[in-house]
Amino acid sequence: MAQIKLIDANTDLSQLKKPIGWDLEIKGVPYDVYRVDGFIHTIGGRWGENCYWCCPAGEKPTYENLIEFGGEAPAWGVTFDKFNYVKSKWGETEVRSTGSCWITRNGKKFYEIPARDMDYGLAKAQHILVKLLEECPLYLSERNWKEQAIGTKIWYHEQPAVIQRINDNNELWIVPDGMDAFKAPAYWDMDWSDYADGLYVELLSPHIYWFRD
Repeated sequence: MAQIKLIDANTDLSQLKKPIGWDLEIKGVPYDVYRVDGFIHTIGGRWGENCYWCCPAGEKPTYENLIEFGGEAPAWGVTFDKFNYVKSKWGETEVRSTGSCWITRNGKKFYEIPARDMDYGLAKAQHILVKLLEECPLYLSERNWKEQAIGTKIWYHEQPAVIQRINDNNELWIVPDGMDAFKAPAYWDMDWSDYADGLYVELLSPHIYWFRD
């Protein structure tokens, strides 16, 4: 049966060569997470026999700076901002209301959900957050998830593609893989030529098929 064993001044920490890549922040300050086998600080709960510890990012882990980790990395959340605006139409002016709903990651806006009403926005955000964490195979928990995603091969509208970059809105820039240009799907009523060499697609686009190991 596992027993509590804490790190002390005599603990040999030479085994800690590289942190886990989790994107942990505490009040905006990045921290590195380490698995310290044999040094269990908590039993039960989310992590079971928890031997995860953390220290400020970039610092060498020591007895003085390591603290017990039992939180989330990254910290996901949802925000909804309701606001009023003035709309003028046909000479009449009225006040209307709308909203803006976002899934946040470490307190920063990550994925926007169009929604005028709070109830709808929060319900939709909960559904999309589950999809992000369970269905998207990119390593969204990692600090360098964007870098790791570069080169990932996908199918888009049944055509081979590869992720080349990701913008600040977390949209994927994809380019044709193994062919000169994308071909417009037969059911698209638009000029495809502007997108033949590459285009941005949403992270959870239903037209993406992800390769999985």
